[in-house]
Amino acid sequence: MPFSSEYVYGCTFCGRDMKKVINILAVLSMVWIFFSILEKADSSPAYTGGETTLNSYVTATGRTVSLNEFHGSYLWVDYAAEWCGYCVSQTHTIKSLEKRFGDNLLFITVVTGTGKIMESPTADTARQWADRFDLDPEHVLARFFTDTLPHHVLYSPQGKELFRGSGLFSAEKIEAIIETKTGLVN
Repeated sequence: MPFSSEYVYGCTFCGRDMKKVINILAVLSMVWIFFSILEKADSSPAYTGGETTLNSYVTATGRTVSLNEFHGSYLWVDYAAEWCGYCVSQTHTIKSLEKRFGDNLLFITVVTGTGKIMESPTADTARQWADRFDLDPEHVLARFFTDTLPHHVLYSPQGKELFRGSGLFSAEKIEAIIETKTGLVN
């Protein structure tokens, strides 16, 4: 039987247009991927507007911790990922601020992803980030998180969320947020 477009685009057996079938399958695949991402995102830090109660972070040294363990001082949490170019710049900015604020404010970095799409980070991922930027490995945590990166959250010493935002922030912008929300000046 000679080759014709009827065999590529139409099914002679059922008379259906195969382009429509392929499009429907593509849409169903995208829906499946979307819900797979949401399923993973369910384990990500949720916005509660109140006290932090997250318990499933792992430090770069492999210790399981909660953000509650860091309460007692102001806490700036910076979310980053290996695949995020802006996160590299943001980490350098955070590191410079860490030196300026000293003991008044604790900076934590949460590594939220690896170089592979949708791969959950591990203690090893956090350790590599800590080594790369010469950060305290007990202040670099790993936890899968899907949101705009870099992502920032400022907590009070009691664990109350004072600020949440996303984007590449300058040192001046972070200082202004910290000063406005906490009264701390460097």
